[in-house]
Amino acid sequence: MDQYEGKDRRSESAWLSADIPFLRERVRAAELPERALAAAEHELTRLEYISPESSEYSLTRSYFDWLLALPWNRRTEDQTDARITRQFLDCGHYGLDHAKEQIADHLAVMHLRKDGRGPVLCLVGPPGTGKTSLGHSIARALGRTFVRISVRGASNESEICGQRRTFRDALPGKIIRGLRSAGVCNPLFMIEDVDRLGRGGLGDVQSALIEAIDPKLRGQFLDQYLDVTFDLSEVFFVATARQAEDIPESLSRGMEHIMLPGYVQEEKYQIGRHFILPRERERCGLTDAQFDLDESSLRQLSRTHPDQAGLHSLREQIGELARKAAGAVVRGAEGGVHLDSKNLSQWIDARAPQDVKTGPVPDVGTAKALVIAPRGAGVMNIEVTRITGRSNLTVTGPQSDQLRGMVEMAVTLLRACASRYDINVELFDNTHLHVNIEQELAASDLDSTGMAILAALVSEFTGKPIREDVAISGGISLRGRLRRVPRIVDKILAARRLEIEHVIIPKANEGDLDQIPDYVRDALSIHAVENADAALDRSLQQIIVPKPEETSAIDLAIPEPTHDPPNTATG
Repeated sequence: MDQYEGKDRRSESAWLSADIPFLRERVRAAELPERALAAAEHELTRLEYISPESSEYSLTRSYFDWLLALPWNRRTEDQTDARITRQFLDCGHYGLDHAKEQIADHLAVMHLRKDGRGPVLCLVGPPGTGKTSLGHSIARALGRTFVRISVRGASNESEICGQRRTFRDALPGKIIRGLRSAGVCNPLFMIEDVDRLGRGGLGDVQSALIEAIDPKLRGQFLDQYLDVTFDLSEVFFVATARQAEDIPESLSRGMEHIMLPGYVQEEKYQIGRHFILPRERERCGLTDAQFDLDESSLRQLSRTHPDQAGLHSLREQIGELARKAAGAVVRGAEGGVHLDSKNLSQWIDARAPQDVKTGPVPDVGTAKALVIAPRGAGVMNIEVTRITGRSNLTVTGPQSDQLRGMVEMAVTLLRACASRYDINVELFDNTHLHVNIEQELAASDLDSTGMAILAALVSEFTGKPIREDVAISGGISLRGRLRRVPRIVDKILAARRLEIEHVIIPKANEGDLDQIPDYVRDALSIHAVENADAALDRSLQQIIVPKPEETSAIDLAIPEPTHDPPNTATG
């Protein structure tokens, strides 16, 4: 027994004598900073006394792999020419002029300061508006490596700053793993979905993220697995979010929000022609002669999803057509596949959605509100009906409790100025009002429905319908003044996508119109008004639609036939 033990020790000692010098050589070649070198020497000393057969030995070797693979001193050289930076942004993206100008200004400040102490860029917009591709363009413009992670649903701080090595299967956090993947210490590091962090869990995820991206703290970022600080001061962090309001306040304070409101049909067409179509051809191995979409078919595709601010659906449709064209070419299609508006329906369902207008018969008690929903800006119908009975108010919809106060304010304002619209005040004493707000809204946009609710109420009581080509956005006060609303640019672009012709906004938002492209402003009539009277003058039609006779709920029984029904028995 002693002989075997001695043999095992000798073979083990021989193995260690080859392994330890190899690790020491790797440590010297890695050019580690002093703090990391001290940790490596300490672990090497421990390793000499650990049996290779123990689990602790493999854990320590894994730690060495991580420590030596990190880019402690490897970096790329920044490209600092501002003109080249803007050219990269323009070549990679159509439109978004205001956002690209903000990005260029941020990069100019970063170039002048050279200390990385500026705020973190946060690109905010609905899905498919180009947040990730803008990050790629910024990285190419600077000559930096691009790496991204997602913190969607992250509820444990160890996902950001790693687990202690006392835990089995411990690993570094996403920040350190991203740096190892990048291979340099100064990449452009994109953190996606900072507005969709998980709730609960272990530790404070927000604090862990702040330690990584805050300019004052990131020079001493500590990953629990490494147990050695890593200097993140050269990393260019860019965050993304769908809704700025959903970003935790502690994170949002250190960010510069750049809004990406989305694209209108003309922009979707240009992007589809110059960016998406060539890319999908290349992915499918097709040439221009083998697959092409003419202008009419591409414009038809760009109009199929007007409710979406982004490009996901357009990209999916063109990609599907390219794959079908590749199949046809392989099967021997002569002359390739060339699609126009006449034969497009044979290849894909490209029917435009039902017109957003209400139709030839105006609908009393209905108004269109421009709102910010979880998926971006859009148009929402607000419906009002009144029933003779005890005075009461019912509000229905996904956020009925939060919106009830706004509805009550609109009702109070209507009662105060009822004579102005020839409404009998006594009607309110024996009327049950029901207001339905059909969609869920962003928390910061609840007040912007006030004017549309008031317009629907006035329409219901006067019998005058709201113009079918009008959409309204604006909060109201008890004195009837319109209050400023957030993200008016997003809403106006949504109105253009949905082919709304007239938009009513508060006068206080008039200064935001400079951010809207000229071709969008020329296609719309934008009315900036100060009070509810001016808004109603521009939205109410001057015709009165007779209200259908009311039917009591208890009179819905089928009446008895006045004659015997015909005999339908067959033999």
